[in-house]
Amino acid sequence: MHIAYMIGNGFDIALGLKTKYSDFYQFYVKTESNSELIREFKKALKEELGITDKWSDLELALGQYLQNLSNISQFDELLDDIRFNLSEYLKNVQGLFKSDICKKIDTKEFLEQLLTPERFLRGRNKSALEQFYSSVETKPYYFNVISFNYTNSIEQILKITHDSNEHLSLGYRAVIGNVERRLYNLYHVHGSVIEDMILGINDENQLENLDFRDIPEIRSDFIKPESNLAQGHGVEEVCKEQIRKASVICIFGSSLGKTDQLWWELIAEQLRERECRLVIFDYKPHFLQLNSSRSFRFKQEIIRIIFGNDVPSDANDKVYVNFNSDLFNSELFKIEFA
Repeated sequence: MHIAYMIGNGFDIALGLKTKYSDFYQFYVKTESNSELIREFKKALKEELGITDKWSDLELALGQYLQNLSNISQFDELLDDIRFNLSEYLKNVQGLFKSDICKKIDTKEFLEQLLTPERFLRGRNKSALEQFYSSVETKPYYFNVISFNYTNSIEQILKITHDSNEHLSLGYRAVIGNVERRLYNLYHVHGSVIEDMILGINDENQLENLDFRDIPEIRSDFIKPESNLAQGHGVEEVCKEQIRKASVICIFGSSLGKTDQLWWELIAEQLRERECRLVIFDYKPHFLQLNSSRSFRFKQEIIRIIFGNDVPSDANDKVYVNFNSDLFNSELFKIEFA
């Protein structure tokens, strides 16, 4: 049986890394620039950060801001500046993680948590997923991780020392519940701080500069599916295939944002057409176990994000959602830290 993990920025945040866009903005607006275009962008960014939360999604907000530009040279200048500074910022974050937090993480505990997502579901969801495991009856369980993050935090925890957007046949194994479970492959579908960093939107409808929609060079640099094709590394297609063959798809630390809509549509297609399950570990800071009945309402919101307006009748039976789970929590750490 194949199980695919899709890991978003919430994973790094849970480990204590300052990888929110709001963290990056604090660094970025303070960097010096000789470019009038960049200075104007930073001025607008600082002003809007104080009055709106639209920049909580950099890619989506950037798709809107590009209507202020008039040609491909300006586009290149702005995108290159943001991409370079984001890479430099995250390299520093990675370095701090390596020198401090990562040393406190128990690799064995991390693997055991990763390889047993059912442990972190509650009640009926836990039982339902375990029953689904039994119905599939194919062993061992192969786990493949698709990271949406540019950082190498997972590699550091696993003590993988070489930089790559594909780590294949990793060979991590554990026998849990009389079943052999293997962490097989790890992919960075959006690239990394070292190479192939993809920063962009899901489709042309998120690009508000209508003239830019007709410029192939901009499309291939800023619309994610076209950017992946232009780079030619093939990681996106490999990751899509992992989703297509997975019996269970787990999402952790993702906001299910619109700029990655193609992935949610692919998952919805799998759930409609075959027997598979979707497990979502979501974080809601104001969610209370004392009022857990409200989780059904929140689950329906998530299901609508995945399926859109065409929600199948068996969606609630195929989608399990756990809010504020203990997955990748403080038990990972050998030493308590503040």
